Amino acid sequence: MGEVTNQIAIALGVLVACFAGPAAALLVLIRRKAKARQSRRSPIGIALLRGPGHSLREQLDEAHNDLTWDL
Repeated sequence: MGEVTNQIAIALGVLVACFAGPAAALLVLIRRKAKARQSRRSPIGIALLRGPGHSLREQLDEAHNDLTWDL
């Protein structure tokens, strides 16, 4: 019984050793991709992140330009 248990333990050790490297590499790649995704901003969100009163300031600038041209 001890010899069979030894052989099973060795076989399991070899299997774990074979799958440990690729599993670790896969985890590293998944982590890198998640970190890159967190630091990247959506182009849609960037356009929405304007300061307070941005639209009003644009309207005032446009009205000022119209007034300047009329004079």
